[in-house]
Amino acid sequence: MPGQRLPAERKLAEALQINRSTVVHALEELMSLGWIERRQGSGTHVAQGQWGNRQPAIYQWRTLFSSPLLKEDPYITQLKNQNDAKNGLDLYTGDLSSDLIPDFEFPAMTWDKIMHEEKQLTPTGYKPLKKLIFQHFFQDIPQKGQDILITAGSTQGIFWLIQVLLKPGDTIATEDPSFLFSLPLFAARGIHLKGIKQDQAGIDCQALEELIQKRK
Repeated sequence: MPGQRLPAERKLAEALQINRSTVVHALEELMSLGWIERRQGSGTHVAQGQWGNRQPAIYQWRTLFSSPLLKEDPYITQLKNQNDAKNGLDLYTGDLSSDLIPDFEFPAMTWDKIMHEEKQLTPTGYKPLKKLIFQHFFQDIPQKGQDILITAGSTQGIFWLIQVLLKPGDTIATEDPSFLFSLPLFAARGIHLKGIKQDQAGIDCQALEELIQKRK
């Protein structure tokens, strides 16, 4: 409702089970559209008066917060609970097992060295790392005018692709089963996921074509 105070960014991220950076991005977009306003010392509130003068609202927030698509899958919850099992192998998070991480010591670094390395950071990633990736994977591709975006992981990479390539209401076809169904960011952006059955050769191309024809 107009004038209503929104929960803090951290609480919103916990309620939606998404990264806090996603919440920050969404709030900034809503503020740019005039739907919310930030008041010094009193938090973020739904704007008074007419809403969405620049663009009609996409979501009903109360419905979005209660959406079953944003609730964690019970299977994922069970996996998390078994994370500490001594005889288990963690194939869910992608983290290395502690016994596979070599024992090493960080080299001594001067303050000047730290400041120098900090200057190597760019909005798209750490320059020496990007240079090594270019040399290892793209030796035959001219580097002039090219750039690599270093992400914090595959989920962040998917998030940026969604921002650039998709809009609310679009549909993504993916194999079923797929880990994509466990990611809440698609529902948060209003993107529909459609599973395509598989056979021994992989995804069923006929089923995929039928879905494409249906969605045209």
